[in-house]
Amino acid sequence: IIFNQIQAHVDAVVGTEDRTKLDMSYKPRGANDAGKADLYAAAAKSVEDGNGTDFEISTAFFQQAVGGLGWIYCGFNPDPEGPRILEEFVDWRDMRIDPFATKYDLSDARFIIRRAWLDVDEAISRYPEYEKAILESVGGAGPGDQAFSGVAGFDSEEERVWDMKGTLFGWR
Repeated sequence: IIFNQIQAHVDAVVGTEDRTKLDMSYKPRGANDAGKADLYAAAAKSVEDGNGTDFEISTAFFQQAVGGLGWIYCGFNPDPEGPRILEEFVDWRDMRIDPFATKYDLSDARFIIRRAWLDVDEAISRYPEYEKAILESVGGAGPGDQAFSGVAGFDSEEERVWDMKGTLFGWR
């Protein structure tokens, strides 16, 4: 029999975060900055409302409470029908961090990379210059030609590849 004694504490911390959501506020630095601060506050609220940011932040906070790091991706949305600015939770399994970084805020990390699975056709459309390598990696270059099969990052059964060129933060 295993008694999970920490789960109640994690649930309490995560529940407290969930019940006490905070709104971002922007304060003017000088006498002439009041209009800008109001504009920034309205823009941030609009982005949060359009993305369901509260849910994304709660999910990242849960992973931070359990595993020590939580991730949120913030960038431009390629979907013309969706909001222009995208904020979404990123699973810790999709992040690659410099293993020699020693600071908790990762300011000394040489790289922070977000990995994502892509369908082969999407990978080719994003990176047409690597079409031959992408097709070879999933065994699509010809009969029996699987130059990169078995290499981490390539899934020949599902015909997917990892996108590690499109990084979240990139190399420092």
